Amino acid sequence: MDTTFKLSNYIGTVYRDGQVTFTRDGDSVISPIGNKLSIFDLKNNVARTLDFGCKFNIKRVSISTTGSHLLVADERGDVHFVKISTGASIFNYRSNAVIGDLKYSPKGTRVAVCRDHDLQIFNLGKSRNYTITPLHLSRTYKLSSERLRCVNWSDDSNLLVAGGEDRVLRVVGSKDFQNLFIHPLSSHKGSIVHCQFMKGTYDMISVCKRGIANVWTCNLTPGDLKKGVWKKNEEGVDDVEMEDDESKVDKIFFEKTKKYWLTESSGSGKSVDVTAAQYNKDIKILATAFNNGVIVLHEIPTFALIHNLRISEMRIQTVEWNLSGDWLAIGCGKGSTAQLVVWEWQTESYVMKQQGHSLRITTAEYSPDGALIATGAEDGKVKIWNSRSSFCTVTFDEHTSGVTCVKWAQSGRAILSASLDGTIRAHDLKRYRNFRTFVCPEPTQLATLAVDKAGDLVVAGAKEVFNIYIWSFESGHLLDILSGHESAVSAIDIHGNHIVSGSWDRTIKVWTIVDSQAETVEVSHETLDVKFSPAGDVIAVLTSDGVITFFEAKEMLNLGTIDTKLDTDPSRGSRDTITRQSAAKTKTFTRIRFSPNGNMILAGGESNNFCMYSVPDRLILKKWKITENRSLDGVVLDFNRRNFTEFGNMQLVDTSDEDEDDEPNNKMAIKLPGTKNFDLGERRSRPEVNIYEVTFCPTGRRFAVCSTEGVAVYSLNTLSIFDPFQLDSETTDKVIDRALGNNDYATALMAALRLNKSDRITECIEATGVTQIPLVAGSLSTLYAERLLKWMVEGNVMSSTDQVHFYMIWLRAVLQVHGMQLKGIVDVATLTGVQQLVALHQEHIKKLANQAKFSLGWITRIRKSKPSNKAKEASEDDDEDSDLSDEEGWENPMTSISIPNDKWQTADVEAMDGDFDDDMLQFLGSFEEVLPDTVVSERKLKKTSKKQKVPKKEENTVKNAENEEKSIEERRLAKKLKRKEQMAANRKQRKERLARRKEQRELEKTQESVEAPVENGKKKRKGGEIQENNDKKKKAKKETDVSAWKQFYFLPNEILEAVEQMGFSQPTEIQSAVLPIAVRDRQDVLGAAETGSGKTLAFGIPLVARLLEALSNKEDEEPPRGPRALIVAPTRELVIQIMRHINSLIATTPLKAVSIVGGLAQVKQERVISQKNPDIVVATPGRLWAMIQEAEEGSYLAEWSNLRCLVVDETDRMVEEGYFAELTDILNKIHEAADREKLQTLVFSATLTFAKAQDVAEEEKKKAKELSAQQKIQRLIKLTGLRENKHKVIDLTRQMGTAGCLVEARINCGNLVEKDTALVYLLNRYPGRTMVFVNSVDAARRLHHILKAINIDPMILHAKMIQKQRLRNLEKFAESKNAVLIATDVAARGLDIQGIDHVIHYQVPKKVEIYIHRSGRTARASHRGLTVVLVDPQSRQFYMKLCKGLNRMQDLDIFPIDFEPLMIAIKKRVRLASEIDSLEFRCKKIKMSESWFEKAAREADLDYDETRSREMGGLNLEVDEMIRKSRQLQSQLRSELSAPLPRPDGSDSMRTKYITAEIVSKLRSVGDNAIDVLNQKIEDTKEWKRKNRKATKSDEMNSMTKSLKNSQKNKDRLAEKQRQAKMAKISKTNSLEDNE
Repeated sequence: MDTTFKLSNYIGTVYRDGQVTFTRDGDSVISPIGNKLSIFDLKNNVARTLDFGCKFNIKRVSISTTGSHLLVADERGDVHFVKISTGASIFNYRSNAVIGDLKYSPKGTRVAVCRDHDLQIFNLGKSRNYTITPLHLSRTYKLSSERLRCVNWSDDSNLLVAGGEDRVLRVVGSKDFQNLFIHPLSSHKGSIVHCQFMKGTYDMISVCKRGIANVWTCNLTPGDLKKGVWKKNEEGVDDVEMEDDESKVDKIFFEKTKKYWLTESSGSGKSVDVTAAQYNKDIKILATAFNNGVIVLHEIPTFALIHNLRISEMRIQTVEWNLSGDWLAIGCGKGSTAQLVVWEWQTESYVMKQQGHSLRITTAEYSPDGALIATGAEDGKVKIWNSRSSFCTVTFDEHTSGVTCVKWAQSGRAILSASLDGTIRAHDLKRYRNFRTFVCPEPTQLATLAVDKAGDLVVAGAKEVFNIYIWSFESGHLLDILSGHESAVSAIDIHGNHIVSGSWDRTIKVWTIVDSQAETVEVSHETLDVKFSPAGDVIAVLTSDGVITFFEAKEMLNLGTIDTKLDTDPSRGSRDTITRQSAAKTKTFTRIRFSPNGNMILAGGESNNFCMYSVPDRLILKKWKITENRSLDGVVLDFNRRNFTEFGNMQLVDTSDEDEDDEPNNKMAIKLPGTKNFDLGERRSRPEVNIYEVTFCPTGRRFAVCSTEGVAVYSLNTLSIFDPFQLDSETTDKVIDRALGNNDYATALMAALRLNKSDRITECIEATGVTQIPLVAGSLSTLYAERLLKWMVEGNVMSSTDQVHFYMIWLRAVLQVHGMQLKGIVDVATLTGVQQLVALHQEHIKKLANQAKFSLGWITRIRKSKPSNKAKEASEDDDEDSDLSDEEGWENPMTSISIPNDKWQTADVEAMDGDFDDDMLQFLGSFEEVLPDTVVSERKLKKTSKKQKVPKKEENTVKNAENEEKSIEERRLAKKLKRKEQMAANRKQRKERLARRKEQRELEKTQESVEAPVENGKKKRKGGEIQENNDKKKKAKKETDVSAWKQFYFLPNEILEAVEQMGFSQPTEIQSAVLPIAVRDRQDVLGAAETGSGKTLAFGIPLVARLLEALSNKEDEEPPRGPRALIVAPTRELVIQIMRHINSLIATTPLKAVSIVGGLAQVKQERVISQKNPDIVVATPGRLWAMIQEAEEGSYLAEWSNLRCLVVDETDRMVEEGYFAELTDILNKIHEAADREKLQTLVFSATLTFAKAQDVAEEEKKKAKELSAQQKIQRLIKLTGLRENKHKVIDLTRQMGTAGCLVEARINCGNLVEKDTALVYLLNRYPGRTMVFVNSVDAARRLHHILKAINIDPMILHAKMIQKQRLRNLEKFAESKNAVLIATDVAARGLDIQGIDHVIHYQVPKKVEIYIHRSGRTARASHRGLTVVLVDPQSRQFYMKLCKGLNRMQDLDIFPIDFEPLMIAIKKRVRLASEIDSLEFRCKKIKMSESWFEKAAREADLDYDETRSREMGGLNLEVDEMIRKSRQLQSQLRSELSAPLPRPDGSDSMRTKYITAEIVSKLRSVGDNAIDVLNQKIEDTKEWKRKNRKATKSDEMNSMTKSLKNSQKNKDRLAEKQRQAKMAKISKTNSLEDNE
């Protein structure tokens, strides 16, 4: 019996507390879990736990520069030097103080440790007293009177910076330097969280707890430091220069060059604190974490915000970059509620996001194949973990109370869980759903669970009523209730047709399922656990006195006992008031489990120990300790008497009101079982060590122990143990080498198996040829085959190899030759391991095959799209000869791919149930099937040529050369012939296609002339409604987590169900603000929020809740007449959109709703209202007022006394003078008839309270009818009749009016053609769903014609269209991902179309509100969006007015035209299309005026005179000339359109025969993101301006210096002249005196 089990992994615990770090390769993250470390390999998807443990929880971790060693510090101050590869602690050092931080130096020769108030520097690998110690203390700095929290090294390992709770940074040297000793820096308002040197310099960045980040610039650079002793400067001596020039030393100095408040990016203002920060030197990005669960990224030193992300609702404890700067590891929370996240910031995706159970894990169970492990906890959740990667794959949270037991179905496809809520839930592991629930006939708690191996029965034991329930697994029906126990049922197990149960009534019962009869056996004490052996012949019973009793299953004969009382050896808990010896009498093991072969039994319970016993010998085999973590209670054998005072044990004192960072001993919050919410006033205590479950893996190589620390997995590791097999003196490595050299693979393999060396076994297996594998497998004896099979299962070679096919052939050969003999010899664990190994590789092959299937499907679709586009372009050309010439000259840039059997089959694992065979992958087709036809033909020709030119030895080389020349000539002729045949076939297909297209067009024309357009509209609308309903049903099937909505406890259940069906997981900001006021307090609301913020549900939910409340309270004694709720909106499209949301909300209620809009038959709307008698009316003001005026007395729209809720949406548009005068009449009518006290009014808009800058001329002020924000509010309150002292104004709009995630830009255009060109460039360069807004219907029509002419198919929407056509265009636009909609301002308000990427203002809006509403069609629901304004000279004044109204201090950024060739090509097309449109417009205008004159003359019975006839003739000539010119331009345009537009990636000029990875990557990267291009351009512009300013400043400085020098020279020259003149005057005076 092999009992060398060692700790290999922890499952269910990914992070506890402390610092996480990455390995040097950046692929693995190291996470502290209590007093141990887990390493998660994110690249290979493998996790392991190092087999060493500190005595207390780990707080700090630092990895060496080589990545081979770790420095680990626990909360008591012990530092461990750990080797990662072996997981062994080499050296430990006790500091006797709290370790704030520790770091390796970049050179790897020193370690800096923040020891309480001191900074200590250790040298690595120094000898002391003739012994080598990894850590040797070099120097100590007494830096602070308070605790130090962080330390970091400079790149040259010469300087260190440390910070702590005294808010001061201190820079010191790693050795003596003349430049500094201790240099303090003080500029923070809180304790220092992070400080770090920048790359290659002594500049620093520091972050404090209050959110201040400082950038410090140093006057020294690396290399300026001089060794020596620092001396303080004497008085009177300059700080920079010394007396002696040779000894001149520059003292270190830091200048604060940048200060930034990081809390401004946290989303919660300055009320949050920074908990962790990390700066990456290479990418210059600072990651900052806050205690509200938000993490932000800033670019340093500009502090430009890169990203803001809320990771969790809990406090973030630690952040860490990997070496490349791609991944960011984040640890959130503490204890059992903590989670570990690895985030890739560039793609904004999670590489890893794992969280354990929030409460203690009570049960665990391996799947039948051992690949998965299921855990259940007191938080009511069941989690499925991958036993290899330790990652949670799925979480089931349907239980409302703690989970007591989990069991797997024998197939491994379903997991069953029993809970204290009295239910057993079965979950499907394919669709991840709760497909069956077993409920007890009476309310009770279920404590035990068992499932038979056949999967037919589910058995559970009750905790309160002492019964055992049996259900059918297939039907879910209760089959039987077994009664007989007189106390709680503590354990049950099932094997075959027998059930064994144990109870606290000191009896065990063996039940027969068929007749429900039981055989009772009395035991000496209360039964804690019972288990059948795997064979079912032995029953083990664990009683409360610690004795395991074994019974023979058939006759219930006593086979023997094992006394485990002495092996328990429990420690003393802090709450125990008696001695440890006395306490040990009340503690015992509580769980037992047989090994898969039945020879061993594992026991654990109320102790820190668990033991393994031999069943045949009744002896203990081995004892383990689950943990030595003294941060937990029950680990130390006895108390430390120094903790006892007159008040009792100090460990029981609750100190949770202290600072959270300083909370000692990892005290955990005390919670009630099943509670999920946090209580700020809860007490805290140290969790006590207990073992709740033990379970064996079916392979027998691992077992799991479920304890307070999580689920610890212990496994056998025989690869590193010398365990020879039938070894003799002649078996050596030389024998293996000699046999391999002689190709005697069987002898070599048997010798390697004897030595039991895994590397030599691998060498022998891989040296064997594929054809020789069956022969070698047949040469092995059964004994060696069994040994080889165990090596395959137990080793890591087959599970991690990339030669899957090769090893599967080996496995198949061994099983085919020795299968029957091994069937009775090999144990079940080995066979289960084989099954697990095959299942693992099948899963990998399935993923690979599916990925290849989708990739090939994508390539075929790309291939099919290329010729179809070409054919479409060519079909539009009138000249068939030119078409054919183009077809001949055009080369196919993609290879043709033929699909076997017309479709790709799905690579399903279930199809591989039989023997492993190469034919299983035949659905992929042969290699020739995915080659071009030319290549296939070439291969066939090569084969035939080879057959023709197989030379004999007697033939000379001349004949060989002639044959080769002939074969080359034949291939050329065959190629040419095939090309001609292909061209002829293409011509024939083109002619047939053109003929079919003409016939189809003629048929469509005849159908359109017969069928009415209204009926077509009805059919299309009906089809759209059916599709919409199907989409809604599909969405309803998806489960949505609506737990965030449960905070609104006052909402009816019908609304919550509707919200879940609609798929809204959490409320928006406006909804969170409005719902409590409107629903709970029933106040009137005047709300303002940006577009796309969820205002429709913000007023829809209160409206429906108000009506449901009235129904439940029966406020109306008689059946109500007239509307009970009214919603008024300005546009028809907005009314229809609101109607969709209202219908979704009232889907599960008896309420009914109708819409009233213009453009549809009023009679039909009146008929619908009279038939439905709806509760809710959604209407536009014009049509509603018209129907109210025509309503007869006593009819539906004439009765408004029962109105309970009034909603006015987009109110700012309707309250302006000159707009919707009907609204005032409607409101007056309602206020006269309705009860004002019962009527609730809700008013909403996006620009309701938006106040723009009033900086216009006096003349414009007089003409302007716009209102200020306060005037709007007062007028609205008066107009809508909001109740006094019972209304509230909610304003969530930004100062700038637009959404925060909207990116705004402009393009300056010189004329109309440039504006058209810019628009078409944006549509072609950045495809997506785009809305183009214009100011008039004529502009929309003109733009529509131009885009249609250049093969862009846009939709159009304006007020002069019929309603059905408007709705049809909206539906088409919403369905297509790459569509263009040209619209006037009727589409600017309220339309909620998901996924609009761009909004283009073709004409600048004349009002700020219109711009805000237009731009609000994109960037909805926190998604990014782009809006571009096209500005020409005519609209410049409106643009300036727009910027002032938006409170913008600067112009919008200019959108870059980054691909000039595309712009040039588009400009030609647009110019031609614009000229064609102008000509056609002029022709149409002339014809319309001519037809008008002819009609007037005909009606007046007048004849034309000669002048009019000449004018008419001249007009006809002018029209003919314009038509001729138009045709010429159309021909030129078709020629331009036949050529493809240039593409940024150059794929338009790509010519190749074969598809390569480079070509595919280029095709995938065709479409760039417009927002990213704009942002990059802005950054480049800023960089250019910065460099330009720097250059300008330097030029100014040079010119200033030069001018100063010139001025000084001029002054000197003038002084010299004056001196010379003075001297001349003096000499002249002297000469005169001499003469006198």
